[in-house]
Amino acid sequence: MKEKSQFNLIGTEIVQCGEGLLFKGYDDPLGLDKFEVVAGMPLSYNDYYNIGRLLRTMTHIAATFDINRDCVPQIAIAAQHGNVCGAGIELHHHRNAIRKAIGDLGVLFGGLIMVNFPVEIEEAKLMLTFKSENKYRLLGGIIAPSFSTDAIKMLQRTENGCRFIANQKLFDVNRASLDKSPIFQHVRGGFLLRSQYNHILNLKDSSLEKYGEANKNDQDDLLLAKAICNTSDGDAVTLVSLGQLIGNGVEQQSPADSIKLAVEIAIKHYHSLSGAVVATSSSFSVEEIVLPIEMGVKVIMSRKSPTGDDEVIELCQKAGVSLLISD
Repeated sequence: MKEKSQFNLIGTEIVQCGEGLLFKGYDDPLGLDKFEVVAGMPLSYNDYYNIGRLLRTMTHIAATFDINRDCVPQIAIAAQHGNVCGAGIELHHHRNAIRKAIGDLGVLFGGLIMVNFPVEIEEAKLMLTFKSENKYRLLGGIIAPSFSTDAIKMLQRTENGCRFIANQKLFDVNRASLDKSPIFQHVRGGFLLRSQYNHILNLKDSSLEKYGEANKNDQDDLLLAKAICNTSDGDAVTLVSLGQLIGNGVEQQSPADSIKLAVEIAIKHYHSLSGAVVATSSSFSVEEIVLPIEMGVKVIMSRKSPTGDDEVIELCQKAGVSLLISD
């Protein structure tokens, strides 16, 4: 491998990060080179990758609420293998956001948690323990704007390998925090270059088709669901209820498979779909929405289907389910 000093790109320095490389010097306060491990072992390649994925979802949630509600809620999200597996929002009570993000005992074990508020000892204890057991949860890391000394000391006593990773700019994430840099995708023989997908759902957009009414709480759930599914892999389908992610069907080849997976996850962890909302990064067919409607979903968010949405609209209206369709 060449010496680090030999790597230069547009005035930047390339630095080693685990098994990967980061371009240091871009004027991005949320660049991964700006995240500092304040306690614990150095980060691995997979850690950096997962932090990047969490950051993408975090900024999409923040931007979505900033644009639609002129405020950013308290956000807690958890991920394993890149995709978000737990998420919670609260306007004021950030510990409830943590509880929502890690409430399912089997969802997060060895993964990462990212929040947009400071972590003190009570927050750290909540993140590291199971919901109903006085037992430490194995975590790969906690990412937050800052950590108290007591929180770090408590973590070090657990000896479970968890890292505290800080970037104060997480406290200020908003609509301006979306990553606008291009994406390089490695392929054999080179790289493909494309722009970021930074579409944010705007409930006031005149092109948004609305069939039926959704109250403010349902809309907030929909905003969270859409931000998560837009930053997940495959034809993602995301279920949210009362500000909590209850099922995220990802890395599937069709919305039909994704929605089955999302429902299975919700049921496995004893969530009720009655009154929940569902969003997809693709479009739903009438056959695909039968299951969530039967399970009690209240609001459905889809994209326009190339073959038309008349049957979907008709079924939702008959079932009394609100439907939103975006471009």
